[in-house]
Amino acid sequence: MARPVKFDPALGGRLVVAIASGKSRLEASKDAGICIRTLQAWLARGKESQDGFATWAGEFCAAERECASKRRWVRYDRETEEAKARWKGFKEARSRWWLQRLGPVEFWRRRFEWLVSKECWKAASEARNELRNARRSG
Repeated sequence: MARPVKFDPALGGRLVVAIASGKSRLEASKDAGICIRTLQAWLARGKESQDGFATWAGEFCAAERECASKRRWVRYDRETEEAKARWKGFKEARSRWWLQRLGPVEFWRRRFEWLVSKECWKAASEARNELRNARRSG
């Protein structure tokens, strides 16, 4: 005689909540007191549309997909911010290099002309002020 199935709706609900909170299948199964293979077997039964497992497996997979989507967006946002920080650091390093190579007057003159050609008026105004300061001090 086969061993009775440990699955019940309360246990299934705990598994769905654990997955929805961001835990992995392994962590969720350990929290529920079952083996990962048992969880996988229950999901397989649900995909086969066996009674008692079909609706639960659908809820479980939906929660898993939603959580995975959230994790992807969080990762995307984090990587976007890191990329912006790297680009900002690169631009600052490049400006320091050109400033050192050209000298302050020539650097700010070229920067001002470039910003005017791009119609960046606020930045051009700041560059013009820097150019004036460089001419006064140099």
